[in-house]
Parts: sequence; C-alpha cells; structure tokens
Amino acid sequence: MSVVRVLKIKPIISLTVLAVGMSGCCTTPAAPQEVDRALIAWLDCGDCLDEEFKKLTKYCEKEVASRLALIVAHGPPPEVLQAYEIELRATYQRRKDYANATPGADPPAVTENEYVEIYTNSMVKRHKMRAYQALAEISKKDLIGWLDEIPDLP
Repeated sequence: MSVVRVLKIKPIISLTVLAVGMSGCCTTPAAPQEVDRALIAWLDCGDCLDEEFKKLTKYCEKEVASRLALIVAHGPPPEVLQAYEIELRATYQRRKDYANATPGADPPAVTENEYVEIYTNSMVKRHKMRAYQALAEISKKDLIGWLDEIPDLP
C-alpha cells in the first residue's frame, strides 16, 4: 500500500499528529524565516531540483513537517492566498488592458473571478501535493505501521 493511499485513508488530523510526533534531531533550530523561505521555494518551484528539497530537509523534521501537515490539511495560509489573489487580479487586468489596446488580441476567455478561482485552485492543489510528497520523503519511518497506531477520531 502506498504512503499516499494510507494518508488518504486516515483522517487528515493524523498527518498533523504524524508531523508533530516525528523525531528529528537538530542541534541548532533554524530561524522560522529560513524554514519558510525553503518551504516556499519547494512549494512554488516549477522544475524542482533536488537542491530545493535538500534546502528544505536540512532543517529539523519537526519544524518542516508541522508546516507541511498544516498545508496538507488546510492549504496555503490565508495571507498567501490573499497575496496570490491580488497578483492574479493585476495579471488579469493587464491581459484585459492589452487586449483592449491591441487590435486582434483576444480578451481573456473567462471572467476575472473565474480566472482567480481557476489559478487559485490550481495553486492550492499544487501546494498540497508537494506537501504530501515532502512529508513522505522526510519520514524515513514505516508510515503505514505508525499511522495504524494512531487511534481513529470519534
């Protein structure tokens, strides 16, 4: 049974418990900003290389895994979504303005709200998928056995 299938079977809160309960040894905890930068680089990279993942995994497992579990459970933080929405609306407006000013240029095929919804949903799914991948890679334990030990929620 694959890790992803097991993670889908158990309640999402199990991921949070897993992440917080992971043992990780680090002698010097990193500054939260450093971990956040590495996490953003991993979640947002287009053509990810091992380098992005290595930067992420050099920090304490608990520091990284707890953030990843939150992303899997809830998606990106509200402030990230809000900033992305502002960026998307500006991009949509530039495309619309370009179409209006350029003969023969096609206007956007969807409304502004549809555009924002499409790209936001895509980003949320990408972040959740990448967080799942990272959690599976970070944990060198037998996830299947460990998750089976977690009691089901009422």
